[in-house]
Amino acid sequence: MSMKPVKKHRVPMHKHCPICGTSMPPDAEFCSDECKDKYLQKMKRDRKMRIFFLLFYAVMMAVLFIFLLWRPSQ
Repeated sequence: MSMKPVKKHRVPMHKHCPICGTSMPPDAEFCSDECKDKYLQKMKRDRKMRIFFLLFYAVMMAVLFIFLLWRPSQ
């Protein structure tokens, strides 16, 4: 009882678009200009949010520091 060799189907080299998940050539960054634009918009929005949170954190720490240092002596 010998086993028949199993045929292996090879998938051609590819990667997937980080935005929509569509299969694309391995040397491409995005599948289309639309996906590239969406990615750039997302990166811009993420950068703005990161700056906002850092500024918010800095202001809150400054307020806390001021209240801790300049509280009246009793």
